[in-house]
Amino acid sequence: MGVLEGARVGNETDRFNYRVMLYPDALEATVARPSVPAKSRAHCPEPDLERSKQVAARRASAATRRFVVANHLSDLVTLTFAGAPPSAKTLRRSMNDAVRSIRARVGSVPWLWVPHLGTTTGRLHSHAFFGRGAFDPACWRFGRIHITPLKTVDEMRRRAGYVSKQYLDPLDEFRQRYRCAQGFQPKPEIISVGSIDEGLAFLASRFGEPSHINLTQWGAHTQWNN
Repeated sequence: MGVLEGARVGNETDRFNYRVMLYPDALEATVARPSVPAKSRAHCPEPDLERSKQVAARRASAATRRFVVANHLSDLVTLTFAGAPPSAKTLRRSMNDAVRSIRARVGSVPWLWVPHLGTTTGRLHSHAFFGRGAFDPACWRFGRIHITPLKTVDEMRRRAGYVSKQYLDPLDEFRQRYRCAQGFQPKPEIISVGSIDEGLAFLASRFGEPSHINLTQWGAHTQWNN
């Protein structure tokens, strides 16, 4: 029932020195050591800026994936512009107008969109996630619309991974890697455990054996699809 991500860092002598952060609605969890307080890092080496960039991108990608799955955003909507390539300001304004139009029609609903720069055309466009049927094509008068229905949790995860592939090198014109509706973020349950293995065992006892598990230098990544 989820993606489990772990990191082996910190003081090995504590009994409950790991924690499980479980996102039931997103069908995933993380197992990791709590962050080391700043004063405890006084003698640590200088920060690795490239690694920090990678960590930030990985966290944003995970947040995107959780949001999409937890809110069952099963329509991936690609929105492009006709005519001259849009500026970042035009894309933001157009997406804000579209979201306001949808809110006026159906009320507050979850959504998430990511600015994207075409790899071949170099044109800005948007990848947006909405619940099935929530997006109204009439709200987008600027160019083409392509809606891809996502039928499974695995599809939602894969598509969320695709749209977040540019998170490592975010567009300078956008201060945020993605934008989403407020009030719909999945809330975690937090459980203290003694190790990565104990965390995995806890999750297996609660949700059954995972459909996929991958061990990395950071810990374990485990997925359940239902």
